[in-house]
Amino acid sequence: VREMLLWAEEQIEEKNPSLTAFTAHFNNVSGWCRTRLIESKDPKEREKVALKLLKVMKHLRLMNNFNSYLAILSAMDSAAISRLDWSDDVIKGLDEPHALIDNASSFKAYRTALREAKPPCIPYMYGNTFCLLGRFDRCVCIIEGCSCKT
Repeated sequence: VREMLLWAEEQIEEKNPSLTAFTAHFNNVSGWCRTRLIESKDPKEREKVALKLLKVMKHLRLMNNFNSYLAILSAMDSAAISRLDWSDDVIKGLDEPHALIDNASSFKAYRTALREAKPPCIPYMYGNTFCLLGRFDRCVCIIEGCSCKT
């Protein structure tokens, strides 16, 4: 929690190594997924990669790894990827993730999923709401010095 509060005051990466690493991991996963999709020149191959990523997302969701789950969704929703032609299977496969991260009612669906998640759980951090969204007794907080219960 200390790093989050410090980040809110001054966004200096050296003073917030855990948050910086957490964000970098999200960006790396998302970037790798975008690269894999774009480097597949054949539409059928690209479709196979997209369907595989959707399958990986389902497993991540079952493991309560919201961070990597949403990193892949971020890749699928990026401008370079979302403007490609996709089959109905891929489009339908994105319905559930989109519903989870829908910002209606302040991300109510995500907050509910996080609250109901059984440990271990890796939450998705947006803004300064990493620890504050879930029930502290249900999530493992990976921020050094965090006072969340495990």
